[in-house]
Amino acid sequence: MKILHIITADSGGAAKACIRLHKALLKGGVSSDVLVYMRKNYDVPRVHQLNEHKYYSCLREKLEYLKMGVCPGIHKLLTLNRPKGFEIFTSPHSLVDFTNHPLYRKADIVHLHWVSYVFGFKSFFRKNTKPIVWTQHDMNAFTGGCHHADDCELYQSDCDKCPQLNTPFTGLAKKYLKNKREALKNISGIHIVSPSGWMGDCVSKSALLKDCFQRIIPNGLDLNVFGNSDKSEARQILGLPEKDPIILFVADSVGNKRKGMDVLSKALKILGKNYQIALCTVGKKMQFDNSGNIYQFGFVADEKKMALLYSAADVTVVPSKIESFGQVSAESMACGTGAVAFGIGGSLDVIDHKLNGYLAEAYDPQDLAEGIMYALENRKILGDEAVKKIKHYFDIENVAKQHIELYKKILNI
Repeated sequence: MKILHIITADSGGAAKACIRLHKALLKGGVSSDVLVYMRKNYDVPRVHQLNEHKYYSCLREKLEYLKMGVCPGIHKLLTLNRPKGFEIFTSPHSLVDFTNHPLYRKADIVHLHWVSYVFGFKSFFRKNTKPIVWTQHDMNAFTGGCHHADDCELYQSDCDKCPQLNTPFTGLAKKYLKNKREALKNISGIHIVSPSGWMGDCVSKSALLKDCFQRIIPNGLDLNVFGNSDKSEARQILGLPEKDPIILFVADSVGNKRKGMDVLSKALKILGKNYQIALCTVGKKMQFDNSGNIYQFGFVADEKKMALLYSAADVTVVPSKIESFGQVSAESMACGTGAVAFGIGGSLDVIDHKLNGYLAEAYDPQDLAEGIMYALENRKILGDEAVKKIKHYFDIENVAKQHIELYKKILNI
């Protein structure tokens, strides 16, 4: 069987999950290809950029880039006055066409991942002739445009008067959701994969995808990469203090409010009375009021270096307002470092409270501080149990097998 994964780009959290699955499928003997619109990495086999194939002339390549910009450009004009503090809000329209690509025509199953900016609902499903598997890396597939609904439940009805838009465009989300609903009308053969029970629950409650077949399959990890290294050696290699307790915080942008650095900062102030703690961050750097004992590594693309950072830390803190899966927690736990997160979203599937980590009361800096203290005082026990949990549930080879079972069920083989 031939599987084609489609994703906007080969970088970012969703791309990591997609590429890891792709590589595991290849290792398992499955014919797997990834088709991306924007490509940065060229070291993974059978990852293809949409407009790199000989099928495209130079003129057509320029046309494809123009197509990508038209719909998002119009959408951006309509959402210029959005309230601040929210994640991206994207349109269901796109002129980009994946169905003309030779890899699409050869595929037995098309596996969609994070496809915002380059995926037109109506145009794709009007032309599509393949069974679809769609992994929900965030909520955008079933909302009127937002990627994280926060406390809003309007995606369960019609997304009217969206709180993430300002007047006079609060009805735009309703129009977008209607567009998606019309695109999926009378469409069968869509199989939803949710990486966590929380995401699966959101899908089941959504007005758009609630009637689709759904299966919960977590994102997987390559345990040959993410494994426990000697802590002292890891710190020496990375230039980190050998004796100070180290807290690790990982986010694409350290200053992204949804990632919770504001709550972590309050927790660290509480801890500062009793602990001399070093904070290590990964992601877009930010300006701290007090830069003492803070180590900012910026973006880290090398997974082996990332594994060293997890091993060097005493605890990884994930104070996100919501997590679709809990990728950072899982990676940290695979490296023998317990994680502290809020007891919400996908973190509930990854962390077992006080067994391999700590689930704090949502958004409470005091309980987050207590969780960090608990993790520091029980780091060895939590780390050992964390490794056991990841090996049992999140090994990418087992995750790939679950996908293969789903693919075979769809194809009746």
